Amino acid sequence: MLYAIGTVVSKKFDGKAYSGEIVSYDEKREVYSISYEDGDEEEMYEEEIGDYIVYEVVSDQDEADDQNEAGQQIANETETANTAAKPTKQSLTFLRVLIGAFVAWILAIAVVVISDEAPSHHAESLPDYLQPFRPVGIKVINAIGIILAEVGLLDKVMSLDPDYLIRSACSRLGQAHPRTHCVLLDEDKYWHASFHRLTGSLQEAKLTMLGRIIAQGQVLGMLETRGRLLEAFDSEPEAAAAPISDPVFVVGLPRSGTTFLSRLLAIDPGNRGPTLWEYMDPVPRPPSPPPSNASKANIESYEIKTKKRIAEQQWKLDQYKSLAPGVDSMHPLEATNPEECIIIMNYAMDSEQVAVTYPIHEYMTWLLGFDHHKDVLRWNKRVLQHLQYADPYGPRRWVVKTPYYLTMLDDIRSVYPNAKIIHTHRDPAESILSVSSVISKLQGIVTDDIDLQRIGAQQKAIHETMVEKALQVRKKWAEENIGANSNSEFRVVDVHLKDLQRSPVKTVKMIYKALFDTALAPETALMMQGWLKQNPRTKHGTHEPTMSEFGLENIMKSKVFSEYVDVFGAKGAASLSKEQEQQKMLNHEAELAQGEL
Repeated sequence: MLYAIGTVVSKKFDGKAYSGEIVSYDEKREVYSISYEDGDEEEMYEEEIGDYIVYEVVSDQDEADDQNEAGQQIANETETANTAAKPTKQSLTFLRVLIGAFVAWILAIAVVVISDEAPSHHAESLPDYLQPFRPVGIKVINAIGIILAEVGLLDKVMSLDPDYLIRSACSRLGQAHPRTHCVLLDEDKYWHASFHRLTGSLQEAKLTMLGRIIAQGQVLGMLETRGRLLEAFDSEPEAAAAPISDPVFVVGLPRSGTTFLSRLLAIDPGNRGPTLWEYMDPVPRPPSPPPSNASKANIESYEIKTKKRIAEQQWKLDQYKSLAPGVDSMHPLEATNPEECIIIMNYAMDSEQVAVTYPIHEYMTWLLGFDHHKDVLRWNKRVLQHLQYADPYGPRRWVVKTPYYLTMLDDIRSVYPNAKIIHTHRDPAESILSVSSVISKLQGIVTDDIDLQRIGAQQKAIHETMVEKALQVRKKWAEENIGANSNSEFRVVDVHLKDLQRSPVKTVKMIYKALFDTALAPETALMMQGWLKQNPRTKHGTHEPTMSEFGLENIMKSKVFSEYVDVFGAKGAASLSKEQEQQKMLNHEAELAQGEL
């Protein structure tokens, strides 16, 4: 190694160190000349000078040589890295396959969407108001489902397997480890048979990809909410001992005024109708809603406490309704409205709601074959006790409703011996036609297989069974004078839809006299009139289905429906063409109510 001129050295002479520097180098002899600080000079061979170097000066040439050497080293390292990173034949093949598969996937989705395979298989026969809503986004989602099904991956990507759903729900509850400690597995499992039947029906149903997404989300939500309610029940044993005061059950054929009447009755400050958001989000316990005559301060306090939770549930409802434009004209869905008990009955896996939402007719037929429905009624009762616990405005009468109650009238009397039943009536042909159109609209969200004739036939069969069950019980009650005795806690009153529509407040007065032996308070009648003015029948629009669309022209040849009409004298709904006349009657009733004040 050569050292540059000026390189500093240090060497001891007679025990004293002297500094010096290299002043020259003889290449032939390979000798360095060193000049010391005291003026002495000496020569050193190349082999020995290294022992005395103190500070090495780098020459320009050496620096350049070092830079060249470093550059060469970097170049060598880069070449090595590039060589290592250079794709092999196998990796290039895999990359081409991956890109090809991705392109094929995109093209397959495009073909399905462009070929319009996603809309209903029966779209050409559907009226405009029942056409499934299929914007490009939904078409793409459903096209992905078609492709996944073709390659056998649909069940893995969007599973409806019961064990998977239970495990997922337990995980959401934070109870997955150990699995046996999950409340859904430790409790009485009477509902498991229905749950497995439901998931089996959903797996067999012709659901679109969006339909499977919705179904999986709903079933998981049902399981999770059941688990949270069971946890809440364990923490409040005293709530289970609280009585349910004179609960009012509004039962009747679908579209026979059960929703309208239950919401009208909920205006009474002494009544309480469970709202949709309370059923959807019952844990933690929602604050008790103030009655309609509560102070402004109490109402504002409730709104502040519940604003976020109500907004969350309303957002979910709005998203769902956006998938079926026009559904509000059939059945308005608002988070703060009193709603059907089939929502909480979902959590007991004994509910008509899932059979309305999804094309699982066989599941509904299976439910109708139950010997009794006391388990789901006990579940309902426990949920109502949970909701009313510590109600500062209580006790209030619960007003609950669902057409599904027609199948369990005797069970209601067994579980709620103090129940008050309002049995609404409507021409069964009109009722089944109307509910068939609602079901067609809702199922259009989750399936492309919409056949109006099939839906009409299924609804006719379902409601023949429901009406037959109700007729048997009502005839037995009549023979035993059950429900008509003014000395009994358990009472029944019949209401016809046409009468309810033409004179709602007058009908409510009749109901109060029959069920409670009391008159409707004038101030309550006035509040009801105000609600009626704000909620006319046409508020959300109308729809006009026809018998021929659903193959129901000969529905009244049914012996069951004929007997029902003979027994109860069921009438059709009031004509909407008389809406203006009816509004005048409402105004007149309001004036009468005001006069009574």
